[in-house]
Amino acid sequence: MHSLKFEMLLWIGLVALRLGWTFLPQTGYIHPDEFFQSTEVVAGDIFDLEVMKTWEFNSNQSIRSIIFPYLTCGVPYNIIKAASETFDWKIESYWLLVGPRFAMTLLSLLIDWILYRTCKASGVTNVWSCLATFACSYIVLVHLTRTLSNSMETLLFALLIYVVTQSLQSQHRTLLGGAACNGILRESGCIGAIVVAGTFNRPTFFAFAVVPCLYWLTCRAQSGYVELLAAFVNCLPWLLMTTFAFALGDSLYYGSVRSAWIREVADLRTWPTPLLTALKNLTWTPVNFVKYNLKDGNLALHGLHPKYLHFLVNFPLLFGLVAFASIVLPLKDIAQSRSIRRKDGQGKMMMLLSIWIPLLLLSVFPHQEPRFLMPLIIPLVLLMHEHILGTKVLTVLKWSWIMWNILGCVIFGAFHQGGVTKSLLFLNNEIEASSENVSHVVFYYTYMPPRHLLQIHKATSETSTQVLDLSGATVEQLRVTISDIASKQEKSDGKRKEIIYLVAPSVVDASVEQVIKAYDWHVVKLFPHISMEALPNWEELSQNCRKAWTETPSDKSAMSAVLNVLRKIAEAFSLSVFMLK
Repeated sequence: MHSLKFEMLLWIGLVALRLGWTFLPQTGYIHPDEFFQSTEVVAGDIFDLEVMKTWEFNSNQSIRSIIFPYLTCGVPYNIIKAASETFDWKIESYWLLVGPRFAMTLLSLLIDWILYRTCKASGVTNVWSCLATFACSYIVLVHLTRTLSNSMETLLFALLIYVVTQSLQSQHRTLLGGAACNGILRESGCIGAIVVAGTFNRPTFFAFAVVPCLYWLTCRAQSGYVELLAAFVNCLPWLLMTTFAFALGDSLYYGSVRSAWIREVADLRTWPTPLLTALKNLTWTPVNFVKYNLKDGNLALHGLHPKYLHFLVNFPLLFGLVAFASIVLPLKDIAQSRSIRRKDGQGKMMMLLSIWIPLLLLSVFPHQEPRFLMPLIIPLVLLMHEHILGTKVLTVLKWSWIMWNILGCVIFGAFHQGGVTKSLLFLNNEIEASSENVSHVVFYYTYMPPRHLLQIHKATSETSTQVLDLSGATVEQLRVTISDIASKQEKSDGKRKEIIYLVAPSVVDASVEQVIKAYDWHVVKLFPHISMEALPNWEELSQNCRKAWTETPSDKSAMSAVLNVLRKIAEAFSLSVFMLK
C-alpha cells in the first residue's frame, strides 16, 4: 500500500512537471519537423504571417495531411486569435510557442488515461507503477509535449493497443451474448477508424498497427468465422468514412477540390456528377508519401542510414538499458505463465511483438531517426514497468531508467539547439522596439528558425524584416552575406537604418567576430544551447576555465573563482546574438 501511494504521488508530481515545464517554456529544439510540419504552416494560415512553408505542404507534392496539424495547432491558435480580437490583446510570440505545446501536453495526458484503462483491462495489479514509469520518461516529458507527428502516432498506437487488449479479454465470450456482439461492433469500428487516422498522420503507422490488428483478427477467428465476418462488415463503413473525411479535408486544403463542391453535391439535379468529379480529384497524401519515400534518391536528400541504426543506436537512445532488457525479461515472464494462451501470457507476447516487429519493419527503410520509434514506449512500458518501478524491480534497471531520462530531459528539453526559440522570442521584442528600421536576421550554424515566432506579417515582410538561414555555410559565405546586407544601407536614402542580427552558437564566435570586426556591434548570450554539429572545443574550454580560475583576484573568495569558471562554461554552451549597426 505504501509503495502504491508513493508511485501514485510520483505520477502526480511528474504530471505537474510536464504541465509546468510546458509553460516555462522548454527551450530544447528536438527537430525542425516539430515546427515545419505543424506550427509554421498553421500559424502562417491563421495569422497571415510570413513563414517558410516546406515543400511537403506544396499543392504539387502534398505528402502531409493537414488534418492533425490543424487539430493540434489550429485549435489553440484560433483560441488565441479570438482572445486577442475580443479583449484587444496583443499576441506575444510566447503564446504562439506555448499554445500548441499545451494542446499536445493535454493529449499526452490522454495517453496516461489510455494506459490506465489498458492496465485495468489486462489485469495489471500495480497500475500506478506503469503510469509512473511512463510519466518519468523523457519521451513523455519532452517529445510528447511537442507538435511532432510522431507524438500523435504514439497516441493512436496507445489507443489501438487498448482496444485490442479489451478484445483479448473478451475472446471467450459467446457470440450469443448481447454485450459480446456490441463489443465486436465497437471494436471493429474503432480499429478501422484508428488505422486510417494513423495512416493519414504517418503512413509508417502500418508498422505499429500490424501486430495488434493481427492479434485482434486471430482473437475474432477463435470465436468463430461468423464473428470474424461480422467484425469485417462493421469495420468497413468506419474505415471508408474516415478515409473519405481525411481525403476530403486534405483536398479542400490543397485545392484539388473546391469548397463549393459541398453545395454542388447537395443539388440533386446534378447528381452524381459533382461526387464523381470530387472522388476523381481527391488528394491522397498517404499515397503521395509512399511514392516519394520509395525512391532512394529522395530519401538520400534527408540522409541515408545503415539498416541496423534503429536496433543498435536509436532504440537504446530512446530507452537506455531498458531497450536491451526488453529482449530477455519479457520472454522470461511469458515462460513463467503456464501457457502462452493464458490471458497474461498472450497479452505480453502481443506487447513484445509490438516492439520487435515495428523495429524490424522500420529498419527496412534507409532513413532512420530516433523519433520514428517513439510509439514503442507504449508496449515497452506495459511490458517492463514491473522491473523498473514495480514488484519485480531490478535496481540496475530502475536507476538506469531514472538517470537516462534525467539526461534526456536536460539534453533534449533544455540544451539541444536551446537558444533558437529563445533568440526568436528575444528578437521579436527587439525588432518590434525598432519597427522604424529594416531588420535582417541571419542564422548561422543552427537548426532552421521557425519564422512565425518573429511574427512578420505578410503585408510588411518586404519592408520590415527579412530572415536568412545560412545553416552550415562557410565563413566566406557568411562574410559575403553580411557585406551584401551592409551595402544596402549605403544605397538607401538614410531614412531607415539597416540593422543586422547575426545568430550563431558561441563555439563559432571567433570566426564570426573576424567577419564583423569592421562594424559596430554588441552581443547577447542566450543559455543554454548546444549543437551536435558544432560542439565546443573541449581543450579550449578547459584552458578558459583554468584561466578564469587563476585570474580571479586573490582577495576574492573561492566561490568567486567557481562562479567565473561556471560563467565560462555557460558561455561555451550559449547562443550568441550579434547586433550590428
